[in-house]
Amino acid sequence: TQSTWGNRLEMLKRVPVCVRAVASHSSSSSPSSHPHYSPNNHNLADRILKAIVATRPQVNLHALTPADLADLDEFHTAGKRGSQIVFDSLGLVPQMKVLDLGCGLGGPARYAAATYSCHVIGVDITPEFIDTAKILTSRMQNGGLGNGSVEFHCASVTSMPFVPSGSIDAAFTIHVGMNIKDKTGFYREVFRCLKPGGTFVVFDVARDPTSTTDIQYPVPWARDPADSFVVTPAEYRAAAENAGLEVTELQDFFVLSEQFAASNQQAVSHNQLPPVAAALVFDPVLFKQMAANRTTNMKNKTTTLVRMVCRRPNNLQSRL
Repeated sequence: TQSTWGNRLEMLKRVPVCVRAVASHSSSSSPSSHPHYSPNNHNLADRILKAIVATRPQVNLHALTPADLADLDEFHTAGKRGSQIVFDSLGLVPQMKVLDLGCGLGGPARYAAATYSCHVIGVDITPEFIDTAKILTSRMQNGGLGNGSVEFHCASVTSMPFVPSGSIDAAFTIHVGMNIKDKTGFYREVFRCLKPGGTFVVFDVARDPTSTTDIQYPVPWARDPADSFVVTPAEYRAAAENAGLEVTELQDFFVLSEQFAASNQQAVSHNQLPPVAAALVFDPVLFKQMAANRTTNMKNKTTTLVRMVCRRPNNLQSRL
């Protein structure tokens, strides 16, 4: 029943999540939700767990694995392939300390912890996402993360005092920069957290520099231009370099993003999305509009998808 589920979720929230696996884009110690991601997310964990039970009753909700949440966890363009593009550039090995910046529901953080036996610190601005990430991760304590571990903080990725300077081996951000106006400030904070020689990978939607067409809204990261700060690949590079980071690679993945957007739009149009998918996060009607506009923006070559690989030089201070 609803009350039974509510009681279970409240119990889970009181369990300390000191497991093997997040914070915000405001500098406040008590960040508020990003308005784009909050309205439809009350009882999000409850709805996710119910969707799992309804469609896959054989799944043990107290021993979840990354595979059980795969359709939901890859909450970005290109899905799991996109995540792997990021991880292929990070060079992760066991015992590394890794930052997932803008971790959402914690999917890539859990995957990195389980696959590479790392300790991952997830940070996101939306409290509902962090609460859900903790609940889902607590269901993986029985081996779902292997030898890896994860922790979550609700805070701004532009201000992370809980991360000691020079303590992080690798950091990544997936589809977060589009919501951050001051990208150089964001990257300066990443620089501070990284060890000298540490790697930072950005996987974001970017503005095609040859396009003269406006982005059509709403899209998965913003309802309107007020919350959207999409820039060109060259501007991503400039922001990183101005923060003191060395950019070692900047690659365009337009074909991959176009294919994913078209496939996702077809699934949305025919109501063929997996039941435990990103559509649970948004209003269903709004999500259809977002998917359609994402496809249109890609077809018009208004937006593209980029991976930027950076490293913190061994003997260089962040540029203030």
